[in-house]
This record gives sequence, C-alpha cells and structure tokens, in this order.
Amino acid sequence: MSLIDTAKDFDPDFARTRIQSRREDQLAMQSGEATPAQIQRKNSILPQDFWSEAEINWNAFAIDSRAHS
Repeated sequence: MSLIDTAKDFDPDFARTRIQSRREDQLAMQSGEATPAQIQRKNSILPQDFWSEAEINWNAFAIDSRAHS
C-alpha cells in the first residue's frame, strides 16, 4: 500500500506535501546534511525550546525481539 493510498481519507494536498517533506528528510539524512535526531526535532509538535534541554535515549525505544515460549 502506498503512502497516497494510506492517506486517501485525508486532504490530498496535505498528503502530497507530507510525502514530499518525508522525501526531503530522507535525502537530508542520506546525504549527511541532517541526523535522525535533527529531523525528529524539526518535525516535532513539541516547542523548540523543549529540545534545547532534552536528551533522547533511543535505546529506551528498542523493541524486545526475543521469542516467548
């Protein structure tokens, strides 16, 4: 399923704009212009001053992949 299909219930212009923004974010990370943390801060709904003090522990978000019997 494409991103456009996923966003069919939304405004198509919003979906196109968001997809373009995600492409630009991916290109910035691939080219080394931005880190994942910088992209996350840019796209955050939190106030920018929050990020001046915040430290993200990315390991805290790791998914436990062990098999359970």
